[in-house]
Amino acid sequence: MNTFQIDWGLIIVANIYTIIDESTLGAGASTSLSDNQQAIKLTDKANTLVIQAKATGDASCTEDVRVHIRGSIDDDDYSTVDIGAYQTGYFDIPVSDDAGNVVRVVTAHDFAYNYLKFIVENLDSGYGVSDILIRANIKTQDVT
Repeated sequence: MNTFQIDWGLIIVANIYTIIDESTLGAGASTSLSDNQQAIKLTDKANTLVIQAKATGDASCTEDVRVHIRGSIDDDDYSTVDIGAYQTGYFDIPVSDDAGNVVRVVTAHDFAYNYLKFIVENLDSGYGVSDILIRANIKTQDVT
């Protein structure tokens, strides 16, 4: 955990969690909610959720990796579809743009859910991906 004190009494706390860490994901395969090492628990003090995702596509891949975001109010019954009628409940890691190399994506979100989990989907039906890592950084604010 990282804590930063700002002169006017505001403390920003950053909590970084590894959510998914998979060495490989086959062609057309997906992880499941049970593959998450932990759920992201958001509180009323959560200010920003920053998600870092990385993957390495096969040197011949032509499709990307999709990260689906699912929400729950109780860390038990997660949505069966990607969250958000008002915002996109997924994002892509564009491994096909730099095939064979590590591709990193950092996104920031503001969600109205208590808990979040992720599903990683390899959209390429012909080639696998490797070195899949999803990390979350929850930034909270407290006024001292």
